[in-house]
Amino acid sequence: MMEEPTMPAYARPGRALHLAFIASILFYVLVVELGVRLLEPFAGFAPDFNSDQIAFGALRLGFIVLGAISLVMLSVVWQRPRLIKSVGSIFIVAYASLDVLATLGLILFLLGGLRLDFYSFAVPALAGHLLLLTQGHRWDELVDELAASQRDELG
Repeated sequence: MMEEPTMPAYARPGRALHLAFIASILFYVLVVELGVRLLEPFAGFAPDFNSDQIAFGALRLGFIVLGAISLVMLSVVWQRPRLIKSVGSIFIVAYASLDVLATLGLILFLLGGLRLDFYSFAVPALAGHLLLLTQGHRWDELVDELAASQRDELG
């Protein structure tokens, strides 16, 4: 009996999207570094807001909470893929959850001008993307599970 050919890793449907999300984070790094160098001294685009430490601290804390919620959502979707009906949607939610982290960091940087605000969010996001990049076998498992469940429903 012949086995069905498996999809090569480079052709997985989510690979291009995943690489696009990684590229977006690297583009954010470029924006931050150019902003710091070209607009020196860069104090952010909302210096009045940044000078109010209580308000800016509350915003930073709110973004940390949002980032944590995003990571929890990623974890839940990754551990319980049946919550989402489409395999492609599982990976899109995972990629987007990580990209939210980098975006929150970019917003904090643009408002306050601190690189640390950006990198505190971008480094975990990029690490998460690189971790997901190594999970190609998980994509294959989910595709196989979905195909088997569809065969059971039809059969």
